[in-house]
Amino acid sequence: MGRQKKLNWSFGIFGGVFLITMFILNAVFTAKTVGNSSEVGTSLPKMEIFLNGTSLDEIYLNGKDVKYEGNELSIRDGDEGQFFAGVQLKGRGNSSWDNDKKPLRIKFSSRVEILGLGKSKKWVLLANNTDDSLMRNDIAFLMNRMLGGDYAMDGKYVELFVDGVDNGVYYVTKAIEIGKDLLGLTDDYGVLVEVDNIYCDAEERTYLTKSGDCLVLKDSVVADNAEVAMSEFAKDFERVEALAEMGHYESLKELIDMDSFAEYFLISEVTNNPDAFTTSWWFYRDGSDDLIHIGPAWDFDFALGNRKWGEGEMMTFHDPNRPLVQREAETVNEKWQSAAVSKLMYYLLDIPEFRDNVERIYQERLMNKKDEILDYIRQQQVFLEKSAVEDAKLWYSGDFDKEVEYLIWWIENRFQMMDVEYGNKMPSLVNEKEI
Repeated sequence: MGRQKKLNWSFGIFGGVFLITMFILNAVFTAKTVGNSSEVGTSLPKMEIFLNGTSLDEIYLNGKDVKYEGNELSIRDGDEGQFFAGVQLKGRGNSSWDNDKKPLRIKFSSRVEILGLGKSKKWVLLANNTDDSLMRNDIAFLMNRMLGGDYAMDGKYVELFVDGVDNGVYYVTKAIEIGKDLLGLTDDYGVLVEVDNIYCDAEERTYLTKSGDCLVLKDSVVADNAEVAMSEFAKDFERVEALAEMGHYESLKELIDMDSFAEYFLISEVTNNPDAFTTSWWFYRDGSDDLIHIGPAWDFDFALGNRKWGEGEMMTFHDPNRPLVQREAETVNEKWQSAAVSKLMYYLLDIPEFRDNVERIYQERLMNKKDEILDYIRQQQVFLEKSAVEDAKLWYSGDFDKEVEYLIWWIENRFQMMDVEYGNKMPSLVNEKEI
């Protein structure tokens, strides 16, 4: 028995040493898999891009429109890993491309599913460099899904490495395009159009309406039909503008999807998005027999009271005699001052039936969602915190936790006013003191 006990004891020591050794080797292997993730110690998925014969500095220098082929990309999410070859990389964005931390677009050789977000060939890496919380786009997408917005977006955070160098936290989502991966349009004359009154001169395939809105053709179901489809869309869009100004609700119902217009107004209103009705305002139509729909909602990094927008103007709350979002932005930035702000939504809000629909949708779908949204933000705060602190060090950003607490405070106050304005609640005292 004594000999057996000694053998068992010896094997126990050997087994323990073996397990410890394997644990250490596994940790070392995992740390080397993607960049320097062991130093950061976060739970975010890790994405690494291995560039083919170029560098990130060269990509930044050459501009956002140059495409780089033949790159490789890997993703590690916990114990799951993916590897892709033949990946195209390019820059993207307008004003965001001017920041040090720049957004990117990746295109795979075929449709791929990543991070549980479904399949697509084209994906976007949003930098969120002007948002110290890193959350504003994600929160707006969440609200848009709650509202039932057309093709509301979703995304996941990753820690991005390029050739082994940590580039901080990015937000991965699908690129907006026609196809079964996002906008499932099937008519030969289906189109995806953006209102972009800021960068109109820099865009191709544009149409300026009589009201001064710049329509930009972004995608079409059949490329050969794009010019005709865009022309038909633009003429009907001009009819919508004219009918809205005249208040002809019944005629408008034959041209536009009223619910999608109300949903987009609400997501712009509750987030107080300064880009609303000026740029990044997307529309689609699945052929001339279809209604004009708004969607998907996009570009909210300056929304939700972002103090980086200007000298505090976006922190102030609304004039009760005007829509909450109504153009605080006009006094902040010369570029936005000179841009034509579309009056379409304001004409619609003057129509009692449309205003009633806005209030109904708010009360049914969003009015009681404040606590759910705030819980989501707090969960994301815990999930992102370590990576966000490192990201701030890399890009000289602000205090993540302080910005998240400010964001929570702002949303709480915003919902109080939304409940009065669109929920028919009695007003309560709003504390406008900055955190």
